[in-house]
Amino acid sequence: MIAAAEFGKFPHVKCFAHTLNLASQRALKVATLSRLLGRVRRISTFFHRSTTANHYLKEKQKCLGLKNHKLITDVATRWNSAYDMVERFLEQQPAICATLLSPEVRKGQSDLCTLNETDVSNAEDAVSALKPMKDATTLMSEESNPTVSLIAPINAQLFQDMTGTIGDSPMIHAIKNAIKTDLLKRYNSEAEKKILHTASALDPRFKGLPFLTVEERLEVYRGVTEEAASLENERTLRRTEVTEAPEVTGTLEEETPDGPSAPKKEGLIIITARTSVSAERVFSTAGDVVTAKRSTLKPEHVDKLLFLQKNLQIPKC
Repeated sequence: MIAAAEFGKFPHVKCFAHTLNLASQRALKVATLSRLLGRVRRISTFFHRSTTANHYLKEKQKCLGLKNHKLITDVATRWNSAYDMVERFLEQQPAICATLLSPEVRKGQSDLCTLNETDVSNAEDAVSALKPMKDATTLMSEESNPTVSLIAPINAQLFQDMTGTIGDSPMIHAIKNAIKTDLLKRYNSEAEKKILHTASALDPRFKGLPFLTVEERLEVYRGVTEEAASLENERTLRRTEVTEAPEVTGTLEEETPDGPSAPKKEGLIIITARTSVSAERVFSTAGDVVTAKRSTLKPEHVDKLLFLQKNLQIPKC
């Protein structure tokens, strides 16, 4: 992906989904939360491995009127799986507690116990504190809408959400502080800010730029207006040159030391890593198309195949 950005000479914006992952992973390393995750993970893994425990869990879920949901075990590379694991544990906590008290389940597992009241309270605090990060990650994983215009407003909202308040518990305070400290290190260059603010200004949902000061808004609008005027002047100049150019036969290509010049490309690419977001899925799809047995596919054909795969919708009969 980095090579594609360099080859196409695209402006580079760091993947926001990966940024969210890094900040959240830092929060998961808070000592109290890390210990809590270990306990929940141990219980969840036990239910996944024990058919007897799983059978009794289903019975308890039915008796208590809880949804027949399986417990979730987190994955190290996806921070939100830890959030989902704790959230699901809290949802099924009554059934889990009742199941672990069953003599049939406790055979050979005498040291396995559910969470105490303090642990449950900490789990609830963790889910509450991490909820904005979960929502932001879900938004950035959308497939049908462009996401670059979301970065600046979501980042500003997260700064606000991660600001401590008087009523925060020690767990919530530690999580918020860890996330905010990490986010403060990202997107600080003027080049990145310009791209992100311009993208938001061009998005009808955020064109008011409420997350910026009045002076910053005026500066962004001024830049957008000047760039639009510059592009229009370039188009007018090209139309004039085409109109006045003498008629020629055949086609000519501008030669460079490396051969015919490639067409000028303007656009934006978001680099992503280890996160299930749209930009990464496009590269994954390309890897499925260009295989060893299809290595002679021309670039234009690969482009068409990828476009069709992502956009063609065949109606169901």
